[in-house]
Amino acid sequence: MYKKDIIAELKRNFYISNVVSAEIVNSIIDFIKDQVRCNNKVVLRGFGTFKLSLRKARVGMNPQTKKPMKIEQKYVPVFKASKNFKKELQLKVGRFNPKKFIL
Repeated sequence: MYKKDIIAELKRNFYISNVVSAEIVNSIIDFIKDQVRCNNKVVLRGFGTFKLSLRKARVGMNPQTKKPMKIEQKYVPVFKASKNFKKELQLKVGRFNPKKFIL
């Protein structure tokens, strides 16, 4: 599912225009991005938590030359699903094997 699909679903469920539903979705995404950028956690109970995490500097390997290289520390956005969300997925989907999933 893509952002355009979420916008279309909002439009269909709430009988609002495409423009209004796009503004709502973009506002929510912008809000989450701004909060995470300011190092604030965004907790959506029953769904999950968005937060900023620091990846420490480490020594990696260049796959082409096989030489060690220093990888600088950096901040990355992280999403962690809530226990309830994980439990719901297991109840509805069960053990999901993506290799056996065929459209």
